[in-house]
Amino acid sequence: MSRQLVSHSPDLKRLQNEGYDIEIRSNFLLVKVPYVTASKAVAIGILISELTVSGNTTGAPNNHVVHFVGATDGEVPCDNHGHTLDDLINQAGQSPATVRSTVSMRRCLTCIRSSADTAADLLAPLWHR
Repeated sequence: MSRQLVSHSPDLKRLQNEGYDIEIRSNFLLVKVPYVTASKAVAIGILISELTVSGNTTGAPNNHVVHFVGATDGEVPCDNHGHTLDDLINQAGQSPATVRSTVSMRRCLTCIRSSADTAADLLAPLWHR
């Protein structure tokens, strides 16, 4: 990952400072996050968002779609009672081929958060769950 991009981008710096494992692949930001499974176990998944770069800093994303890849194919994030977080999931199933090839996985969930201004804002709904 470009250290310069992180050092000049407050949203990426915030994620890194809060201890998130972040990676930039192609024009996507990948963030490893803990989540709760339907069986109430904690697993590690990956949130993927489009990363818009302007010079040596991040810019507002072109869309407000975040893709989620669970530890197991097709697994969805749940609350502490094992109930699916339906209010975050817009569409379950195959994500675009560009996203799947970025993470070398066949299946992703697509989650949407509207009115996000930065890559870090896209991830905010899961931070306080």
